[in-house]
Amino acid sequence: MAISMSSRRRAAIPEATSFDTVQVGHIVRLDEGGRPYVHFQNAPRAEIVARVGTGDPEPTPEEMESAPKVLLTLEGGDPLLPIIVGFVRGRFARSASKEVALVSDPARSIDVNGRALVFEGREEIVLRCGLGSLTIRANGQIVIKGTRLVSRASETNKIRGASVQIN
Repeated sequence: MAISMSSRRRAAIPEATSFDTVQVGHIVRLDEGGRPYVHFQNAPRAEIVARVGTGDPEPTPEEMESAPKVLLTLEGGDPLLPIIVGFVRGRFARSASKEVALVSDPARSIDVNGRALVFEGREEIVLRCGLGSLTIRANGQIVIKGTRLVSRASETNKIRGASVQIN
């Protein structure tokens, strides 16, 4: 039996699924570890554990009562591999100064007007560029590394510590 080229091409194309790769769903619940379980239209199960690919803070208990809507993408179109990429809300959250608040959690805040930029890490924060780095650890230790360190001050430049070691 001979197979024509056109039928071979058709056989190589995967069948389309009934799932779009982007869905609007809602969070059903959060487990003890904070993992979200979601549901969306035509989902194969009532609850599917989702991964989180957004910097948005997790919903508050009040928001959880109303099953917050989320924007989901399905990895490879697989309905068992949803990823939360954002929350669906009717408006942007506003700060007291009427500027758009990018993050509502003050511990993880970004102020749009440039007055505050706060990063918080449980164990450490590392800023790295090329051969230089700044590491801030939870125990209070701060490590600055570089090939050449320069400290300048237009007023007093103080070095204080229980002891100061040079070389």
